[in-house]
Amino acid sequence: MVETYRGAAGSPGAVLFALYVVTAASDLADGYLARRSGAPSARWARLDALADVLFNTTALLAAAWLGLVGYWVPLGIAALAAQFLYRNSTAQADTGPQLLEDLPGKAAGVIYYLLVGAVSLGIWLDGDRAPVWLDWAGNAVFVYTALVFARNLRRPTR
Repeated sequence: MVETYRGAAGSPGAVLFALYVVTAASDLADGYLARRSGAPSARWARLDALADVLFNTTALLAAAWLGLVGYWVPLGIAALAAQFLYRNSTAQADTGPQLLEDLPGKAAGVIYYLLVGAVSLGIWLDGDRAPVWLDWAGNAVFVYTALVFARNLRRPTR
């Protein structure tokens, strides 16, 4: 992302966006395949969530470093992820192979992926300058993240 944004030779934005699409598609496929094979487990679900968090946080940290979004965006992701992992680690042991369901948090995860895609698309379409709408989108994602985080503080784990 950094090399593409800075115009490094051989780093076209289309390749960056294509890599994002492949990454997002593989994330969709792994959960589907695990459920279809009957092999989902809470451990693998946590690892999958952690991989998603690492991907989105590092991508958005790079975007923040480039000035495309504020640093509070990846910080918000990390805080919500820590809260999610903590809530699931302290949940009752009888939750089975599923993690505690948090639909607003799950929506946040999808929104993070979409924001990374928007950053990749913005770099591809206008690599010369930071699109203003990316900053606004990042702020909107952070506000949603803060609302979900605050909501979860008031909810018991079980």
